[in-house]
Amino acid sequence: MSEVAKSFAEVRKNIGGLRKDLALQGLSNIWMRETARYKYSYNFTWLGLPIIQFPQDILAMQEIIWQVKPDLIIETGIAHGGSLIFYASMLELIGGDSHVLGIDIDIRPHNRIEIEKHPMFKCITMIQGSSTDEENRFMTLPKEGGRCWLHWTRITHMPMCFGNSNFTHPW
Repeated sequence: MSEVAKSFAEVRKNIGGLRKDLALQGLSNIWMRETARYKYSYNFTWLGLPIIQFPQDILAMQEIIWQVKPDLIIETGIAHGGSLIFYASMLELIGGDSHVLGIDIDIRPHNRIEIEKHPMFKCITMIQGSSTDEENRFMTLPKEGGRCWLHWTRITHMPMCFGNSNFTHPW
């Protein structure tokens, strides 16, 4: 067994122990609740833009993205755009023809400006509207040589969706 394989085996064992440790889970819940009073998850940035995420969630997401290698990531709820930039940077590392789609009911002008001037914006599309509206099931994404239609039921080879909004109508 390689050293990397041994490390992964140890991680699986550690996670199994964490899953069974109800006292630690209780403490974790208390920690999350108490840090929310101080907007702990608002204290971080990704490549210069605020990202409203817990650092451990960012690390977990990069592991998932690296393993799955999606060609499209959809984020519902854009806020300041840090997560869009995070996803775009992860897709850039993976390589290939990939894209990030951000949907938000209210994309504030100052946030849009900052996102659009970021170097990672080259593979990001933002749509203002509800992610649950039927009319947003058909939309376009930029492609070299024109535009291609994106249909929610036949998105791409390997899509991935992260929600930072109130998803009540999954498609």
